[in-house]
Amino acid sequence: MYHVFLKLINVVARYIMNGLMLLTGLTRWLGLRNSRLWPHITIGLAEEIAKEEKERLEKLEADRLMRMKGIIEEENS
Repeated sequence: MYHVFLKLINVVARYIMNGLMLLTGLTRWLGLRNSRLWPHITIGLAEEIAKEEKERLEKLEADRLMRMKGIIEEENS
């Protein structure tokens, strides 16, 4: 019985998450990012996108520095 209850909660949570993702996708598709209808969604979305972009750039920079360090060590050997 407990497993059935957990399964039900999991299914409901999945439907809620899918609905939120659909709503976010629709707002982006309709161009309502700057609308006053869902400012909390658009602000959170913009912050999430900015955070992902910052992490991606930091990873690329770290990767570039590691490659440069490897090239310098290779030349010194």
